[in-house]
Amino acid sequence: MIRKKSIAIIAHRGYCSWHPENTIPAIKAAWCTAADGVEVDARLTKDNKVALIHDPHTGRVADKTLYVRNTTYRELRKLDFGAGVAIPLLTDMLATVPPKRRVFIEPKCNEVITPLAEIIRCCSVAPEQILFLGYEKNVDIRILKKTFPDYPVHLVVEVDENTDFTGNHIAQQAVEKGVDGVQIGHPHGKYLRRINRDFVKSIKRAGLSFQVWTVNEHVRAKRLMAAGVDGITTDKPELLTKCLFGD
Repeated sequence: MIRKKSIAIIAHRGYCSWHPENTIPAIKAAWCTAADGVEVDARLTKDNKVALIHDPHTGRVADKTLYVRNTTYRELRKLDFGAGVAIPLLTDMLATVPPKRRVFIEPKCNEVITPLAEIIRCCSVAPEQILFLGYEKNVDIRILKKTFPDYPVHLVVEVDENTDFTGNHIAQQAVEKGVDGVQIGHPHGKYLRRINRDFVKSIKRAGLSFQVWTVNEHVRAKRLMAAGVDGITTDKPELLTKCLFGD
């Protein structure tokens, strides 16, 4: 049984610090920790299968570079994504989801949204266990929310030194787009030092859930938990859970 926590720990692309990202071994390993959820990325193949992969091509994660949208799933399955692991379908991942855990699905392009909706409609995972993430560089947030009106949709905001990085500004953006929450971050957890209690309050006053990514250092995680964020996405779910909760 998962202990009730003050903050959710979300495994980034599965337990990707131990297994190849967005693969079934990484996802199953995350479920074996005390992680509250798993975040995955979804793209459409040439034969309109919804596969789990972050980038538009396989160059970073497999032994050969193929563009996902130009390649059939059968061809993609032949690639080695690390340790002999193959690229999974979204349906493969959904079959692993335990009760009371959550799945955070980020569609990486607009064209995957409709096939994704059909899969979700037919899957056995409870609606309250599924949440969608939308990064505006990749998808139309309004289309995503219109497609999934009964599911939480979070706006993904990547911050850097040039971002208008105030809680009120980001909350206003999210409210205007009709989403249910915000996920703010940076691939290496940089630029999150500005997130304090006042920042979090400004997001939550707008009725929004607030999570951060990608946080792997326990000192930073403790500070963000004290600030009141609702969730932390991490490559190291087991380490952060032990540091924050002693599990």
